Parts: sequence; C-alpha cells; structure tokens
Amino acid sequence: QAERGLTLQSAHVLFRHGARTPIAVWEDHRDDLKTAPVNWRSTLTASENVDERHPVVIVDEDTGNRKQLRWGPETWIIKDNHPRGELTKLGWEQVVNLGRRLRDRYITQTKLIPDQYSTDFIYARSSSMNRTKQSAQGVITGLFGPRPSAGAAVVYTREQFLTRETLVAIRTVCPMFGDLFSWKVRCQIDPELSPYRSAVKSIGVSPDVVDFIFLRDILAGREAHGFALPAGVTKEVASSIDHGAVNAVFLPMQRSARQHSLQVACGPFLDKLLKDVNADRSTSPRLYLYSMHDTLLLPVLAALGVFTKENKHWPPFAADVSFEMFTDKNNKRFVRTTYLDKEVTVEGCGSVYCPFEKFKSVVDQYALHEEKYLKKCQSREFKGIVKHNSVSH
Repeated sequence: QAERGLTLQSAHVLFRHGARTPIAVWEDHRDDLKTAPVNWRSTLTASENVDERHPVVIVDEDTGNRKQLRWGPETWIIKDNHPRGELTKLGWEQVVNLGRRLRDRYITQTKLIPDQYSTDFIYARSSSMNRTKQSAQGVITGLFGPRPSAGAAVVYTREQFLTRETLVAIRTVCPMFGDLFSWKVRCQIDPELSPYRSAVKSIGVSPDVVDFIFLRDILAGREAHGFALPAGVTKEVASSIDHGAVNAVFLPMQRSARQHSLQVACGPFLDKLLKDVNADRSTSPRLYLYSMHDTLLLPVLAALGVFTKENKHWPPFAADVSFEMFTDKNNKRFVRTTYLDKEVTVEGCGSVYCPFEKFKSVVDQYALHEEKYLKKCQSREFKGIVKHNSVSH
C-alpha cells in the first residue's frame, strides 16, 4: 500500500453519469431543420439484464426509506416520443469500465478495500436522478462484479429533489444560483459569447434564442453514440457550439462574483467532501463514490483551479475526479488529485501530493455548510447581474 513512502488511507471519487440520451431534441431549436431522425430508444439499456448488475438498494439519506432501483421503459422520461436524459447501453458500459479501473487501483494495487462489497468500507451517494443512481450501480458492478445473488449495495440519495438535493445545483433550491449563472440568458446576450452566436446563424438558429448548452448536449449525445451530426452542422459549427457552452458556464466563475458563484454551485458538496476526507479512518469508510452531473463536476474543477480560462473542456460522460488521502510515517497527511485518471495539481498546492492543510484552505474558500448555503441562496443581491455584466464587460 506504500506509494512514495506514503500510505493510502481513503479515496473519494466523483464521477459524471455515463452516456445518456439528450435532454432536448434538435427540433426544439430549429423546427424546419431536415435531418435523419435518431432512434434513441434503440440505445437504452434493457430492464431484464439483471444478472449483469450488482444488486443495489436506494436509501433516502434524510428519511431512511429504502427502495429498489428500477430499470426499463416504465421508468423512462418520455417527451414527444423522445426518452430524455436516460442512461444508454454505452453509458452503462462506461461506468462499469470506470468501476473496473477503480477495482484495479483500490482492490488489486493498493488493497484499500476488500474484494467484496461492505458498507464498512464503501459509501456511495448519488443525485436523485435515475441515470446517476444507475451509474452508481454500474461503478459498483465494475468494482465487485455482477454477483446477482450477493447482498445489495447501498446507494444513498436525497429524494426531495426540488428542495433538498445538493448534488445538483438548481434554481428551486438556490435562487442565487439562477441569478449568477442564468446560462440561457447569458448565451443570448453576453458580449464574450458573440463570436459563437454568429456561428450558429449558418444553421438557422437565431442568436436571440440560442442555448449553447442544450445544443452542445444534443451534439455530444449524437457523437458519443456514433450518430451523424444534424444536416448543416459542420465540425466548425459544432466546435463553436461547444466553446459557447463551456464559456457560458465558465464566465460566472471567473468574474467578480467568482467566490459567490462557486459557493452556490458546489459549496455544500465541498463541505461534505472535506468532512469525508477528514473523517476518523478507524470508524469511516475507505472508498467514497459520488455519482453526479457535469453541472457539479465543472464548478468543483474550477474551485480546484483545474478548470481555468486557458484549460477548460466539458467533462465527458463518466468523467471522474479522485481525491486520495495519504499519510507519511509521521502521520502527516497529503491529498493526491486526479482527473480523467491523470494526476493534476490543485491551485496553490505546488505539487500533486498536496499537504492536507493547503488542500483544505483551497477548498474552504468555497465550501458551505448546508444551512449557510440555503440561507445564502435566498439572497437576491445578484439579481440581474447577467444583464449588468453584459453591459459592463
């Protein structure tokens, strides 16, 4: 278990869900666009393949209520005959492969955890969305194998999605988040996005109504599953849409309200992360799994200084960030961070193996206890800031 004279004590892995069907359809943005239809239903996972999955039970962290994770057509969100945001066969394969990589790292190489699931060693938390819960099951399946007759692994969630969920930043929980980010409005009026708005004119999308994030979501889903781009969308246009989306998310995290933006985007999660990393190892799990969305992974990367003006890319499906806690022979603690299985240096740390106190000081700038977060969220001091910035920048 030794690595550079250090001993691995715990690992905390954040991952985006696997590939899914788009949230929107292209025709939402241009009704007259003629393009070959995509049969998204053909990409979805089958409900009967239970023998390929490690069993899990979903436990509400607030109430303790338990329920089985359901799969199949009866769980799909269908709108206009289009399944919205559903994990696909490809997405399942991606998260199972991630679990296998974690098995190699934490069971085979470092022996951080045993090769059979136990709540003594594993803590898994997911957002309340089906695709993240299914992705958590996929990672657990990759870690421990299908084992259909094994005891069920526990995946914690918070089912009061519109009022209590903190693994997804949404306006209903945090109005300030909506005020600061206002992605759709920003796409349409922010001067720094003007070049990308001009690019979509060629495909008949009006700059006055463009939503780069939804457009990018549609294109990324098609590309991941091997479907052709819509008619008229060249690689150059697709690139402009991608850059427009990334910048629409990133701009609030680099301007004067950066600290406020990151606090409301990922503050409660960072607070939980610090508590988990700092927990007493004799009574706490050793491997923590957090199944989440790109809209949380992005601000976490920004808070760490990994997602910067010079280096900003949208996290792909099943993208992962890991924080590994090590101790040396004097019990001094260090945190090693990786993104997409590559070592990264957290801003202000100076090296990959960051002294825990330095790591904590970086994260503490943006971490917020849930009560403080909910109170801060109700402030409307930044109402209208997107339009103000669009005038002042």
